[in-house]
Amino acid sequence: MNRFDPLHVRAPSRLARYKAAAQKSATDQRRRPDFRKKYARPGAWKTVRWITPHGLGLNAPEDVGFHPFKDGRAANVAWGIVDGWRDVGDADAIVSLLHRGWYSDAHETETYRGHVWQLPARDRAPRYVAGYVEHQSAGDDGRHGGYVVLSCERGRLEMFDSKEDAARAADSLAESRAETDREYSERWHAASEADSTREDAREDLSAARAKGAVVIAALREEPGPKARGVLVLALADARESMREAIEKIETARERIAELEMAKEF
Repeated sequence: MNRFDPLHVRAPSRLARYKAAAQKSATDQRRRPDFRKKYARPGAWKTVRWITPHGLGLNAPEDVGFHPFKDGRAANVAWGIVDGWRDVGDADAIVSLLHRGWYSDAHETETYRGHVWQLPARDRAPRYVAGYVEHQSAGDDGRHGGYVVLSCERGRLEMFDSKEDAARAADSLAESRAETDREYSERWHAASEADSTREDAREDLSAARAKGAVVIAALREEPGPKARGVLVLALADARESMREAIEKIETARERIAELEMAKEF
């Protein structure tokens, strides 16, 4: 009986070649268009169950990536979901809007731009979905982030019969959300400035307290009349600095509360 096993001959080099071939095969497999579509997201097949005639349901599980806003008028939706829909294009390319998005921050560096997607037809009637995508600067087509925002009605995905209606709804949603986020951005920056002032005042307060402690310690050593006079003036100056710092801290705190940003700062 021949017990010769060819794998035992130069086994290390053979195994290395087999390993390299297996890795190449796996890499080539991942490059196939259908591989990424099928395996890009764990549980991707589950998303189909939640695309109903009424859109994505409010009770869709977390891993589907559908997160309605509190007002029920929009939802954050993972890009992995909309990748399976037909991309109709930006709203301003479908209807005449005379702009390419709405500024969403106080510095006018980011925009929300209306966008339209098409779902598979139902009863031979097309169904369109309105939303917006975030852009890093006006006119920039580079999208970023793992979510888009889609128009909803009472927490469920809103459908449109024509892409023109969907484009107008998408632009309206982008304008509304951009205005809200821009107002929040302005309040955040104002609160950030107040918080910075408050931190500086806290440092001044700490320094004034340290100075006061040193002066008090010196006064307890019963210095001469001349030195005592100088120390008393120094103590008064330290107390005045503490009062000013406390006033700045309180003013900043009130400003942050006025801006309704106490939880953030």
